Amino acid sequence: MATGLSVSKARDAAVATPLVGVVDIGSNSVRLVIFEDGVRSPDYFFNEKTICQLGADLGATGRLSEDGKTRALAALTRYAALAENMGVAETIAIGTAALREAEDGPEFREEITARTGLKVRVVSGREEATLAAEGVLLGWPSFEGVVADLGGSSLELAKVKGGKVDHAISSPSGHLRLTDIASPEARRAMMALSAAAGPFAQDGGRLILVGGAWRALAKAHMAREGYPFLVLQGYELSCEAARDLCEWAVAASPSDLKKMAEVSSSRLTSVAAGAHALLRLLEDIRPAEVAISAFGVREGVAHERMSKATREDEPLISAARRAETRNARCPGFGDELFDWMAPLIADFDEETRRLTHATCLMHDVNWRAHPDYRAAACFGAVTRANLGGVGHKGRLFMGAALVHRYKGSSQDREATEAIARLPDHLRAKAEIVGRAARLGAMLSGSIIGTLDHCGLTVEDGALILTYDNGAGVFAGERVERRLNALADRLGLAGEIRF
Repeated sequence: MATGLSVSKARDAAVATPLVGVVDIGSNSVRLVIFEDGVRSPDYFFNEKTICQLGADLGATGRLSEDGKTRALAALTRYAALAENMGVAETIAIGTAALREAEDGPEFREEITARTGLKVRVVSGREEATLAAEGVLLGWPSFEGVVADLGGSSLELAKVKGGKVDHAISSPSGHLRLTDIASPEARRAMMALSAAAGPFAQDGGRLILVGGAWRALAKAHMAREGYPFLVLQGYELSCEAARDLCEWAVAASPSDLKKMAEVSSSRLTSVAAGAHALLRLLEDIRPAEVAISAFGVREGVAHERMSKATREDEPLISAARRAETRNARCPGFGDELFDWMAPLIADFDEETRRLTHATCLMHDVNWRAHPDYRAAACFGAVTRANLGGVGHKGRLFMGAALVHRYKGSSQDREATEAIARLPDHLRAKAEIVGRAARLGAMLSGSIIGTLDHCGLTVEDGALILTYDNGAGVFAGERVERRLNALADRLGLAGEIRF
């Protein structure tokens, strides 16, 4: 669709990575997400959603909502123009349950193409379930369990094991069919949900939830618990906590639900319907724990496009390295810093070492921030960034380490309260990593090559910093103070050798 506008030169200068657009035409909403293309942990260049409720009348009439079609066409016209003007290399449009089930779905797809130029790929229920699971794998490549994606007209379930989607199915049990839970349509939808969930029963394991209604429920749980770290991706609940939350949601007054879930009045019914659906899933699948994924079908399209080599990259390390390349003073120093502190982290388990590596890569990405706010900026960078391959505990470990890298403690109340939720042993390890990064950065100026001649060793109750090949010129009082602070935290004496 030609707009007559030229692609922004500023956009071309600022973003060298090619862009791909994904248009998701769902039963409840229509969304455009523009990703960086071919990147293991892609950043979101643009993200917009319009609530259209195309499937609002589907159960009663078998057709798409007329008002929904009007709103969807307006949104899609805008999205196509935006993608073209942003220089998006390819825009992929997918349609889900409403378009595949509606009698007038094919006719509406033709109208979309005529109006916008977008050619809509209508995915089957199994394909939709697979894409949702692929989206979860983009963020959690090691995840194993069941993925459940609740949309307006359908519910998708997929089993994930060994980094692959093992089994996928769709059920006509979306939240638009459950708004009146006592209606015959809702009863049929619940029966279909249970029939679909039966093969996924696991007596333990993890259930990952995808979809706006369930994300709103998670927000409500955070609010009720006073949880200080308001990031949905990776938020975890026990099965019992999830059941209690759902029982509260179906009984709550509209005003309480609206306040706690932070949704508009028009979305209250979808949240309550999502609670009913989740209660049934908990009963039928019997997971040990539940977690929220902010990634779903759209991210699944991005994951589907990746080469095998890109998929095999570790997403957290990949994202941290890209952040370093873009923002650090000396890209590449993070790997050197990680290798340099190896004697201090020899007893860390593999997961904590991975988090330490990512922390080292990101230790300098906020160097431009005002000195009084660098600790808070670093905490925000790792806790709020679009990072895959890390849950809340991992983000908080990295955030705590970076606070110590700059300040030793945080004056930011949110950071302090969030870090306090880390287990004591992880807080202690994070402090060691942060103080070691603080010493390494001070010693070298965060420039590659210096640390190779300023080795750390632990011998006979002492932390020893040894300068060789004339590196003693980098010695100084502040370096000595930071060495001693790190040694004291390790229960060692600090010692300098030339």
